[in-house]
Parts: sequence; structure tokens; C-alpha cells
Amino acid sequence: MYPEMMETDVDGNIPISNEEYLVLRAKNALLYDPYEAKAWMLTAQTLFPNDFGVQFEAYHIEKSAGNVKEAAKCFSALFSTFPDEVELWTEIKAVTTALRQFEENNAHSEEKESLEMSESKFLIELFYQVPTTVQHALLLTCAEKTPDNMEHCKLMLLLFNKFPLTVIKYGSRLMENLITAEKHSLMQHNPVNSYRKLLVCDLLPLLGTSQLDLQPKNLYRLLHKAIEFYLSYVFDHSKKDESKHIKVEEPWSKLWEIMFNIGSKLAWDLSITFAGYWNKDNYWTALFNCYQAHPMTMDDSYLKQIVYCGTLILLRCLHEYLSFVEPDSVRSYVLVEGFCFPPGPNEPLPKRNRVEDDINQPILTCGGPKPLLQRHPFVRRRCSLLGSSPR
Repeated sequence: MYPEMMETDVDGNIPISNEEYLVLRAKNALLYDPYEAKAWMLTAQTLFPNDFGVQFEAYHIEKSAGNVKEAAKCFSALFSTFPDEVELWTEIKAVTTALRQFEENNAHSEEKESLEMSESKFLIELFYQVPTTVQHALLLTCAEKTPDNMEHCKLMLLLFNKFPLTVIKYGSRLMENLITAEKHSLMQHNPVNSYRKLLVCDLLPLLGTSQLDLQPKNLYRLLHKAIEFYLSYVFDHSKKDESKHIKVEEPWSKLWEIMFNIGSKLAWDLSITFAGYWNKDNYWTALFNCYQAHPMTMDDSYLKQIVYCGTLILLRCLHEYLSFVEPDSVRSYVLVEGFCFPPGPNEPLPKRNRVEDDINQPILTCGGPKPLLQRHPFVRRRCSLLGSSPR
């Protein structure tokens, strides 16, 4: 039991406790002598180590003075000793919010400059001054406590980025959380949505490069969602008002990176191709060689490899063609040339409800002055390559 030091405040008006008296003296001294203020606070901290008000005020004084290292010491002690205090969690939320905003705006130099002029800079420096064990526990506990699912997912991603090994323990759970959240959200019919972006753009690259062992079923599910997201983004996202706020830099490069990472986990021969520079001829040649290298009775894995890789290569070529022909177009669809082959002499004609078409119809329906294959050397080379196949 500590002896009473003072029963009233410094003006002698209202009775206050010993703890409040010491804190009040520190606050008053802070106006004219920071060293005296620090002495008063050290006295209060020593005499009342289990009083949250005293310890939090010590942190607040160091923060107000801009002393990052001292504030970090106080903050670590507060988190370890008083983990359930509401006032402390308000401060913790401010720290994690500053961290997330910094990560999200990391690519924008203007926002970096504005950050340096705000309190966020101090909070970020404070976070990196506390021990790594406290950083880890703070992010994980904050993610578990938040009632907002989107906020929870973003905090878990922040944890993964700061501590990559945590992906192995919590990665699968976050993957299922994002998939389920999207399924039950109002955005489920538009692949370009906030939950899908977190899954594909933020979590999937971490899953692909980590040592987390995912079953092939989950790998194909993730690959399908990534392809759907990026193709919808490059071909159709500009028409949907609800996805206009979502921005992705170099979507094809990011999709290629996913194809490489997931393809490697699936032991695809073609996965290494997607790590190289984009060249249509090289990619189609690699695809054709892979197709030729295996017998007719290809197993399911090889068939999926050919289908996924071939489809994406074709669609990237199509996107480049559309961008070249109509660079400012926002159309979602394109008419492609119909390759029509007349039936062989021994093949029965298919039954039709309508009048039969002319059996001598052209193989290519293009009405231009030059045949399609002559106007597109790349297409001609690919057809020659396919035509050389004995299959």
C-alpha cells in the first residue's frame, strides 16, 4: 500500500488519487520541461506498474514528443500487460490501418509524400520498432478480433506479407474464407470484385510461392478463378460499374506468373514456358511440342495442361489482335472466322431441319481481297505446324 501523496489536484480543487496526481504533474511539466515530465512519469510507472491509465499516459507522452523508440517500448509493454483494454485497441487499430494504407498505396509516390506529413508515418515506424514477436501477435490478434470479414482478410494478408511462413498455417483457411465470402456476397455474378481480387491478386501469389501443400483439386479451382478474373478484367470490366474501382497493373503478366507457379505445383511441362518473355511463336511451338511428346492416351493431367495453356495462349493472341485493330474499343465480344470443312465422300450428311447449305461453300468465309491465312503470317505458320502433325 503506497502512502497518500496528495488528496487534491495541483489547484487544490478536486480530490484525486496518487496515480492521477503523478500523471497530472507530468502533463503540467511537459509544457515547460520535458525532462521533468519524464521524471514524473518514470516515478508513476515504477510505483504503479499494473495501472493501465499510468502506463498508457506514459506511451501517449512519448508519442506526443515524437520519441519512436520510447513509445515503442511503452506500446509493447501495454500490449503484453493489458491486451483487452478498449483504449489500447483503438490505438492498435490506428497502427494496423496505417500499415494497410501504406501497403495499398505503396506504388503511388504522391501518396507516399503525403504519408510523411501525417501521423501515419509515426505509427508505421512505431510498428517496426516493437519486437517481431509483438508484431506477429498484434496482427494475428487484431485480425481475429475484427468483426468485419473484409477487414479480417486484409489483416491476414498483411500478416502473410510481413511473416511469409504464416501462409503455411493460415493460407488454406483464408483461401476458403475468401471463396465463401464471394459466394455469399452481392458481387458473386461479377468475377471482377473485391473478394476475388484479394484472392487472385494478393493471396494466390503467396500460395503459389510458399511451401503450402495444396491438393490438385484446390490448385485447379484457384487457377480457374484466376483465369476468370483476369480474362473478365481485360475483356469486359470497363462495362461494369461495380468493378471500375478495381485496378490491376499488367494483368497478362500477373496471370502468366500464376500459370507458372500453379503449373509448377501441378508438375506441368509447360509451366516453365510461362516464366519466359511473351512471344507467340515460341509459346505455340512449346505447346505443340508438348502435345506431340505424349502418346494419344494422354492422362487427365496432360489433357488439362494442353487445354488450359492452349486456351490462354489463344486468348492472349486474340486480345492483342483486338487491341491492335480497335485500340479504343470497349466491346466484349468479337466475331472470329468460321473454318467450315465439307464432309468426306464416305461420311453421311448430318440431318438438318433447314434447307441444306451449298456443299461447295468456301472453307473460309472471309470476303476480303486476300485469303485470311495470307494476311496473317502467324496464323499461317501455326496452321502449317498443326498440318505437319501425323495426328
